[in-house]
Amino acid sequence: MAKIGFWDLPSLDTVATAPPRAAEIMGLGPKDPTYTPAQYMDWVVPEDRAAVLEEIARSRAKGDTYDSVHRFRLPSGEIRWFHRRGHFKRTDDGILLHVQGIVVDITLEKEAEESFKRSRGELDIEVSERTADLQKALNGVRVAEKHLRELVDALPVMIWTANQRGEFTNQNQCWYDYLQPDCSEAREKV
Repeated sequence: MAKIGFWDLPSLDTVATAPPRAAEIMGLGPKDPTYTPAQYMDWVVPEDRAAVLEEIARSRAKGDTYDSVHRFRLPSGEIRWFHRRGHFKRTDDGILLHVQGIVVDITLEKEAEESFKRSRGELDIEVSERTADLQKALNGVRVAEKHLRELVDALPVMIWTANQRGEFTNQNQCWYDYLQPDCSEAREKV
């Protein structure tokens, strides 16, 4: 089950106090649930910081909802996946009052997604290997079928098969030579 917390920053320059649930999600202790936006960005893993900053700048400039999925290093060192959404509250004159939103710990979802991708990759490899094995076996059957056809054609007796309606389905060369000597073209088509 995902953990959800609410957050409210009085401004982008001041210290914020995380409500209990958000503090728990962010790994902040109940004795000191404060942080600054700069501290928060330090906790975002370096590979994700640029995208988070771009999303903040975009949503701040356009007045849109801030929406970011990123990895976050807890004070304990553990990496968690967060989905944060928020919006900038402004006065009618456009002055920023505060920023508020939610943070959802989606680590379990991301781990399941990664597990699925690994399983899918392993399955794709297994399917490719099995397909190659089957193709090799099929090629072997085709070679064996060709050799059997050559052997049956070399026998000095008439050999044939027929379906349930009595229609000929396979005949050897001796059959053609005896019953249809002028039909060598028919044999080549079989």
